Amino acid sequence: MELPGADIVRIGEEGIRSVTGYFDTRTFAEQLGLQAVVQPRRAGPFTFGTAVAVRTGKRARPGAFSITAIYPQSGEQVEYIRDTSRQIAQEMLAMPGFVAWSGINFHEIMMTVTAWERPEDVHTFMHNEKHRAAVRRYYGDLGAAGAMVSTWAPVHISAMVRCERCGRMARCERAGGACSCGAALPEPLPYW
Repeated sequence: MELPGADIVRIGEEGIRSVTGYFDTRTFAEQLGLQAVVQPRRAGPFTFGTAVAVRTGKRARPGAFSITAIYPQSGEQVEYIRDTSRQIAQEMLAMPGFVAWSGINFHEIMMTVTAWERPEDVHTFMHNEKHRAAVRRYYGDLGAAGAMVSTWAPVHISAMVRCERCGRMARCERAGGACSCGAALPEPLPYW
């Protein structure tokens, strides 16, 4: 690890009184493999936060999205919701129909958005024991101010890829695997 910085040496009549080291904290964090993002909590109508995602890499078109929003009232609740959500998301990787999960924290609201292959997959997920325990805690002693749970079915999803020969964007469903320039298109990227 290399950490550039500067030392400030204070000298008095009897010699060195103190040495204070200063270094770039962002460089330090990045060398440890961490992200260093400095942003306000709010700026005008915008609220900033953090997010985490787990993806299967499946190329299946999502047939449903489950969206949950929870309003925690304390730091302890935020930690419990964050940690439990990540544990559940880890288990989702082995669930049939699971495509991807995102956890979003905007300080006063925590959200999850999960992509599923079919709406029925959401119902299957509801039987996951860790999820059921978290729901029991929510209705019991968690103390969150409120929540919203929902399942959404997409009306329109259009996958697009860029042609490697001519640089044009092509809609995968319409193109049939070939660009209007005649070149074969790359495989569509995962939807989520």
